Amino acid sequence: MDDDSEPVDEPSLLPAAIFELLFGLAGLALAWGIGLWVPARLEHLGTPYHAVDPRSLAIGILQGLLWTIPLLLIVPLIRFIPLESLREMQRWVDRHLAPQFHGRTLPELALLAFAAGLGEELFFRWAIQGGFVRLFDGPQGILLGLTFGALAFGMMHSISSAYGILASLIGLFLGIELLVTGSLWAVVTTHAAYDLVVLYTWSLRPLSEEH
Repeated sequence: MDDDSEPVDEPSLLPAAIFELLFGLAGLALAWGIGLWVPARLEHLGTPYHAVDPRSLAIGILQGLLWTIPLLLIVPLIRFIPLESLREMQRWVDRHLAPQFHGRTLPELALLAFAAGLGEELFFRWAIQGGFVRLFDGPQGILLGLTFGALAFGMMHSISSAYGILASLIGLFLGIELLVTGSLWAVVTTHAAYDLVVLYTWSLRPLSEEH
């Protein structure tokens, strides 16, 4: 007879990490198709927002860590905005999303966070935003890139209307960061570092009785 009290192993986060990296592969394909990755060499990953040497890579990573700070300070304040849609979004996250990461190890979370940062930024910021900048000259390309990159990012994360709007605003923030820093690796770092902090915080939460 099975003992229902036995703990059930949580599913691996590896499939989720692979799924995120597939966004990166799609971004590579899209960028190659519109001529962003020429020549197709690893050191040119993110052209024209690439790191030309180890020093510029290190600077980009440092910039990314600094840009993470505003996200970590501002986004948690949203829960205090007196809008029912935001409160409902937070309740949904607390009940259904956060518990999936309860008790996860730091290496697991770091792998998923890095995969999300790299895969999604290759697709949304480099391929989509960078593609519009390449295809349309001047302010028009910048505005279209920021807009469509942010909206596409929000749509991917639209588990609710409020969550989708919040994700779009984060996507806009990341798009501005890309333009200001000129570094894809800065944006990847910000995305990955922010996700890691959030996921690690969720992993430390005790499960409620309904879970």
